Amino acid sequence: MMLARAKFVFLLIVVVLDFPPTLRGQSENRVIRVHTDLTVVSACVYDRDGRFIGGLDQSNFNLLENGVQQKIEFFESVDEPFTALLLFDTSGSVRDYMPEVVRAANTFVSQLRSEDRIAVAFFTDDTKIHILLEPTKRKDFDQVVDIEANGRDSSYTTTFDAVKKALKFLEPIKGKKALVLFSDGEQFGRHASAKSNLRNAEEQEAVIYTLQFGEYPQADPDFSRVVVDQFQIVPPNGSTKGASRKEIEKLIARVDRYMKGLAERTGGRAYKVNSINDLSSTFRTIAAELGTTYRLGYSPTDTPKDGEKRTISVKVDVPNAAVRSRKEVVYKSAAR
Repeated sequence: MMLARAKFVFLLIVVVLDFPPTLRGQSENRVIRVHTDLTVVSACVYDRDGRFIGGLDQSNFNLLENGVQQKIEFFESVDEPFTALLLFDTSGSVRDYMPEVVRAANTFVSQLRSEDRIAVAFFTDDTKIHILLEPTKRKDFDQVVDIEANGRDSSYTTTFDAVKKALKFLEPIKGKKALVLFSDGEQFGRHASAKSNLRNAEEQEAVIYTLQFGEYPQADPDFSRVVVDQFQIVPPNGSTKGASRKEIEKLIARVDRYMKGLAERTGGRAYKVNSINDLSSTFRTIAAELGTTYRLGYSPTDTPKDGEKRTISVKVDVPNAAVRSRKEVVYKSAAR
């Protein structure tokens, strides 16, 4: 049954907020694949109470690769602006969440600094991302952006293609950048796959945050059974409705691995939002973290081989401070 599209307004709400950032978890293994001679590493520094530490300069950092001291040739402080692309899944399975999601996204935008830039796009079932707002500085963001929730319960939510296109969109943007993906995790791709998405995530500098809300797969009230993507599970009778408990558990685990993998391989975070009301606090955390991230660049003292993986260690000379950064780097020749 075709349902009407519902529009939700995405508008910058200018408010003054003073929320302490919330840190979830400690250092994790992260991998970045590097194409050039300059290896860039993002690092967050925080104190014993989980508060981000700003005001540091290059002399405060010490960087080692495979245990060997490296000369920091590039340094970008927390004062540098960042660009964030908000990518919304607007397929039928998420339409009921859209009002709250957009409200929380406005909370995120309201935390940005005047020079930080925001871009907005959505995807559904046509292998494209539809750009609703080109990168725009927060101080210049004074327009309304309509996000349409698709009323169709499509079996072809092209998440893989959308992530591929979003990373391509961010690739030429200079400086700190992030992709914030909103989705329930329903997955399909005509020109991309989960494997290629994860590989592409390793090979670029953008940090990815995934926000998985709702529960995929969902129950269909008309059939009182579980609706699944026919390209993820195909029951023996060929029906796209209904699957065994074991099949559903495998599907949910696969979705979780994908959403977490995108974040972990780029130094971001994966959030599984149990309550839609959790989104506002989640966005405050993301905005605070992006605004307090340092970037360090170096040229390895020992020329790496194509495909070689090396460990990275970033430290600071600040008492009682901890650093969260990528732990590994995978080198790839520009010719490949």
